[in-house]
Amino acid sequence: MSKLDSVTKDIKNIFKKNIQPSEDDLKEFADNVLDSIRDSFIQHEHKSKNVIRFSSIGKPDRQLWYQYNKPHEAEELHASTRIKFMFGHLIEQLVFLLIKTAGHKVSSIQEEKVIDGVTGHMDGRVDGIVVDVKSASPRSYNKFVNGRLYDDDPFGYIAQLSGYADGEDEAAFIVMNKVDGHMHIFNVDSLEMIDFRKRIVEVKKIIHESNPPERCYETKPDGKSGNIKLAIGCMYCDYKKICWSDANNGKGLRVFDYSDGKHFLTHVEREPNQNIKEVFLP
Repeated sequence: MSKLDSVTKDIKNIFKKNIQPSEDDLKEFADNVLDSIRDSFIQHEHKSKNVIRFSSIGKPDRQLWYQYNKPHEAEELHASTRIKFMFGHLIEQLVFLLIKTAGHKVSSIQEEKVIDGVTGHMDGRVDGIVVDVKSASPRSYNKFVNGRLYDDDPFGYIAQLSGYADGEDEAAFIVMNKVDGHMHIFNVDSLEMIDFRKRIVEVKKIIHESNPPERCYETKPDGKSGNIKLAIGCMYCDYKKICWSDANNGKGLRVFDYSDGKHFLTHVEREPNQNIKEVFLP
């Protein structure tokens, strides 16, 4: 049983009992929000060029190779993506304010950690336990609730948390569903963490190879059309354009905007209906 198991229940009690945050906590919350939002308006080019950080160490090998060797080929962050990041920063600060108000100790906010030359900044600790706060879509939230993150972790969340914990017995994700406000504690014990230091050695070897590793995910049939599309893990990669430059007989990915979102096609057997708009990658 984890010390954090009561956190979500304690937060609910804030509203049942009409408990107010302290003025000091409110001021700290406001100051942290100001700093986070101010920082979000700055393009941190140095963070993505030839630098491997805690937040990327668990990503697929091929993606890391491109990040280190072809940083200029990364897709530009869309305004909507940067706004989503801002939303995530706001939620992180709100979660910590709620946790403090619920009577738990929050410490080590954005504490820097360096392991074998790789740097990261942990979100913080709650009652002494390393935590990473995530704002999640309903689909992603359910991965934490149902424990599917261990099998479907394209962003390397568990590796990142393992680095922050670095030999400690437990750590946790505190996840908020950004649609309905539900919260979940996803505990990760030492047996479920990766060997972060060993992973750093692997990554340093991979990124210095002359050619990129094999592709990260297999493609999938796009319904019964005969068309082939990228797996979800590839869709969110900033390097999918260069990675799949040989798709569609060397013409590259073709992207169509369906009602359920964009489909990135590596092979088009049958053209989508005329009412499906084709989107061209920059």
